[in-house]
Amino acid sequence: MKYFILIFCVAIVVCSCVQSNKVADMRLDYGVSDEIGLEEAQDLIKEIVTFMEKEIELGDSGIAYRDSDGFDKYYFSRKEDEKRLEQLHLNYMTDETYAYFTQMYEIGRYGRGMAQQVERDEKTGYGLRYAIDIQGDFRLKSFDNNELHLEVPFIYHVVISDTLPKQDYGEIVFTKDDNGNWRISKISQWYNDIVFYGLGKRMYLLDNYCKTKSDYEQFVERFGVSSSGEKIPMDILQISYNEILPNSDKLKFGEFINGEFPELFTKLTAYLAMEEIYARHGKPYEKGTFEYEYFNKATAWYKEDHNFSENMLNDIEIYNIGKLSEYIDGL
Repeated sequence: MKYFILIFCVAIVVCSCVQSNKVADMRLDYGVSDEIGLEEAQDLIKEIVTFMEKEIELGDSGIAYRDSDGFDKYYFSRKEDEKRLEQLHLNYMTDETYAYFTQMYEIGRYGRGMAQQVERDEKTGYGLRYAIDIQGDFRLKSFDNNELHLEVPFIYHVVISDTLPKQDYGEIVFTKDDNGNWRISKISQWYNDIVFYGLGKRMYLLDNYCKTKSDYEQFVERFGVSSSGEKIPMDILQISYNEILPNSDKLKFGEFINGEFPELFTKLTAYLAMEEIYARHGKPYEKGTFEYEYFNKATAWYKEDHNFSENMLNDIEIYNIGKLSEYIDGL
């Protein structure tokens, strides 16, 4: 009898494992459909984050080497993981949130290597400053038939300033699509949002300028929001090496590159292009301001002149400052 009980128990364990594996496989084959709750949404987020983080540290450079198909550097050391990332994207994430996740982890598409990682240097690498903390408490903010909002803990990953919060909450939103499947439609966390705005490798310019969360929020309010209240990109567009408008003392705004290029300026680019005119004449900036950080770190030509005066500007430069100011006001 005791042997029968033992065999019966073993059979139950085996069946449970098989069933568990089957469920895990199904999660990669089908979207979350019909009904979703806090526990299921939380499990899915943890599954994705665990996968994204599992091979983030690969040797000194953080890059895997795989020679099987002629390409040397990849984010993932196994090709199967690239396919799994693509499947997670197709089944559970909109294009927008997939882009957010991959940019957080510095993964991009290059040639045949779907998940190749770009090498980082210490000074300019922007990295993952806050990571989703899957050990923390997830909070349900709101839920209806078509949307589920979660407050999700983010934890300090790369040290910038001792005054920034070590942990802070962000938001993840699940939305039901036209086919009735629940998908992650939005990820939002204040610091990673700044990265997502497009500053990219120029994030290091903010490290000494923004010492508190409030500093970052003011920076976003200043350069990352349009006059109508919409979020806008904050990339810094340079036409030539470490200059935005290299001929702004000779050409009028609108004449650069057949008059087309300035139309692509972000508010931040236009502002720095305007300050660049002053900076070429040595305008001093107070230490600790963003302007000070930018011209001292991102340019090779800036030299402070305490005798600076606006009388140094020529008529074309004065004209361009006026036009750039109008452009900024119109964004």
